[in-house]
Amino acid sequence: MTFVSGLLSVLAITSFIAMLLGLVRPSLLKDRKTGEVPPRKDIAAISVVAALFAIGSWATRPEEQKAATKQPPGKPMFSFRDMIAMETTLDEARRGETLTGCTKDYNSGDVRCGFNKTRIAGVDVSDAKADFVDGTFDYLDAQFASYNYETLRDEMIKIYGKPCSSEADQEERKKKQGRMIRGREVQWCFGNGFLSLMEKSRHGWGSGELEFISNREHVGETSYNASTL
Repeated sequence: MTFVSGLLSVLAITSFIAMLLGLVRPSLLKDRKTGEVPPRKDIAAISVVAALFAIGSWATRPEEQKAATKQPPGKPMFSFRDMIAMETTLDEARRGETLTGCTKDYNSGDVRCGFNKTRIAGVDVSDAKADFVDGTFDYLDAQFASYNYETLRDEMIKIYGKPCSSEADQEERKKKQGRMIRGREVQWCFGNGFLSLMEKSRHGWGSGELEFISNREHVGETSYNASTL
């Protein structure tokens, strides 16, 4: 509720209460100069108006509060097969029977898992894997036949919406960076990372790649000195 509407509500309620008291004891509303007492019917009419105004003010209060507290929509969070990046834990993902063949890197503590399903959005994929960092879903990677790029791109658009970086945007960016343009690429931006779909994988000319990288700030390598060796 805004300050003005709140003030009006208070005034309306105060007026209503005053009119009710006037109906009970009209002498309370007596004009001090003339000594005249307003007729009860006039007091009743004013009371009705004050009551309607008060009810109207309070009826709009929830909507005003909702509008005042409503935050502008942010970027959606990336999720894949019920796994939300940087939120879903390894144990939660395992309970859903989504993962298979998990192995742990005992140096970093990270865990890499494969997927039970070998298709994404109806497209056959290979070497699909998910990484869990600090105990939560962090990274996704899968390869597919490059001729399925458009099919997978169109399905990803249906699921995740319009890419934040189009094929033309990505091509222009690579040109500015002096990088070789090996194929088309689109990218989706999320509140917890970004998803890239590449027609030509970094791992070979004959395949495409789907890759999600989280926004997690990874801890850098430990710096040693003579005291901490």
